[in-house]
Amino acid sequence: MTRSAPMVLGLALAMPAAAQAQKEPSNTLHTRSMTLYLTEARNAAHPDDKASSLQKALEVGLEGTQKDADNPQVWFLLGQVHLEKGNLIAADSALDRAEALWPEYRQESTPLRETAWVTAYNQGVHALQSDDHAAARAAFQRAVDIFDGRPEALISLAQLQANAGEAAAAAQSYRKALEIVRGAG
Repeated sequence: MTRSAPMVLGLALAMPAAAQAQKEPSNTLHTRSMTLYLTEARNAAHPDDKASSLQKALEVGLEGTQKDADNPQVWFLLGQVHLEKGNLIAADSALDRAEALWPEYRQESTPLRETAWVTAYNQGVHALQSDDHAAARAAFQRAVDIFDGRPEALISLAQLQANAGEAAAAAQSYRKALEIVRGAG
């Protein structure tokens, strides 16, 4: 047996254990309930009905994260609930957790994140048009928080930071935007 053979054998034996450590998304009482409440919220004709369904989905989802914390589907659905509620930081955290547990979710979460980014970015643009720089800055920051694949919100945020005399923050935002542009090219 060569020197590398024990290492290769060790890696081969460790791989099934690593693969088993990753739990597949599964339907549970929590995920089925969250799906139902999300559907109700998305189909609600009245804002109060939507808010009520989203609150129920959130409560079930938070309970699901306690009782079934290694089920990526709980986290993925919780991320969607937070997106629907407009809480992009919580959505980002939940989607990150879902992706960490089940990397295949990245394909589904990327368009969700980008859609939320577009909404937040447009809110920032409208706030700028209304000369509300604080609201614009908050909206651009929300866009940056949920999706890091587009540079526009970072550039707008950097301009607002520079205008506010925050040179270091503006430089950092410009740097991040440049990294995105260079990575895309």
